[in-house]
Formats: sequence, C-alpha cells, structure tokens
Amino acid sequence: MSVALSIPPSGPIFDGHFPGRPILPGVAALGMIASTLGGGRPLSGVRSVRFRDPLVPGTTLDLDSVALDEHAVRFDARASGRLVLNGRLAFEALTPAAPARFTVAARQPRGVPPLERLLLHRGPARLVHAVAGEADDGATCVARIPAGSGLAAGNAAPALAAIEAAAQTAAVWEALRRLRRGEDEGIRLGYLVALRDIELHAATVPVEVDLYATVRLEAAVPPLAHYAVEVVTEGELVASGTIGTWLVA
Repeated sequence: MSVALSIPPSGPIFDGHFPGRPILPGVAALGMIASTLGGGRPLSGVRSVRFRDPLVPGTTLDLDSVALDEHAVRFDARASGRLVLNGRLAFEALTPAAPARFTVAARQPRGVPPLERLLLHRGPARLVHAVAGEADDGATCVARIPAGSGLAAGNAAPALAAIEAAAQTAAVWEALRRLRRGEDEGIRLGYLVALRDIELHAATVPVEVDLYATVRLEAAVPPLAHYAVEVVTEGELVASGTIGTWLVA
C-alpha cells in the first residue's frame, strides 16, 4: 500500500509544540499513520517505531506499508525522499485494562519549580500539570489531555496521547535532575525518537481526566535515553512499554 499523507500547515495540533518552532508531535504523526493503515481496527500496540526527523507544518509524507501477518503492518514514511519515520504497528483486539505493573515514584517531590522551567511545551500542548512523585531513576507526573488539545477529538483523544504524557514526564524528570545537580537551567529541547513494545489497553483516553504517567530510566548514553513507561487513568493501566528520547545540546 502506498499513499500520501498531508500534515496540515497550521492548526491546534501545533499550538505550544513548540513556541516559535512548530513541530508535529510524534504521537500525532503515528496516529495519522495508524488511522490510515488500520482499516477501521483499533491500534493495539506499537512493536517498534523510530522517529528520525522532526515533522514541520505542511510536510507531505509518502507512506509505504506491507502486512507482516494478520494483525501487524510494517511501514516507512518519507518526506521529499528522506526516511523520516518507520516501524511496525499491531491491530489486534484490545486486551482488557490491567493493574499497573510497577510502583509509582513514591518520594515526595520538594522544591519543584514552575513547569515553565522544566518543559518547553506551552498551552494545550503541555499535558503534565504536576509532579506527583520522584525516584532516583524516574518520576510520576499527573497529566491531562486539555479539551483544546490538537490531540483530542470531542471528549476523547487516541490512547497514543498517553505516550505523549509519558514522554513529557521523562522530560520533567531529566530537567529536575539537571537542576538539582546544578548542571544548567534545567529546560532543554528534547524529542521522542523511539517506541518499543507499546501496549494499548483502550482505544481512547478521556479529556480533562487525570492521567498518572510513570517513567523509569532503563539505559542512557547521552543524549539518548530509554525509559520504561506506564500510564494509568481512573485506576486502570491504559498504556505501557518503552520510549526513547533525544536531548538537544
């Protein structure tokens, strides 16, 4: 299957992501691709994805895909002939929501500065609104999908939005760690560059409802870091897996 996907030249999906440098959120690009390839089936998981280049407004993606089996698809997305995004997606029946698999970061956060010093995201692009707990290897943040978010449609957003909440939680923890080590001012631009073994237990998540995103550092070779992540809402696990982030110097 080959198809062209057009990223809009403007719109709410870019609001606050990032000020003065609009970039399409990786989960939004992946949502567009999943909707195109799923044939009406819900996205149940991301076996692996690499985000190779930021996607700017107005880009046209040339999407090529091939079925791996009854439930999985491999895809490559190119912009002007350059590979910018590729991976493997799963479209199986959603598994029932399950309890969280690892404990939230339990250390009481102290001296947390305003989020403006920890995240570059502004307005509806910023999902994290509080740090709920810290640990030596990660953090738990409370996030919400705002009603005005470009990720939302009506009263819900695709479950992939929970992965964006986890990525922002990782960015918050990285900034806090730098601040407390006295390394720099904390805030730096970072990108979501990889997803692996992501499981989704719902098709959507509601807007304006608390999501508890927990990240645990698995490995780091700066500027690249990998985190195990879980996102829970209303007491049930909605997304889990591993993400990779890239911190811009």
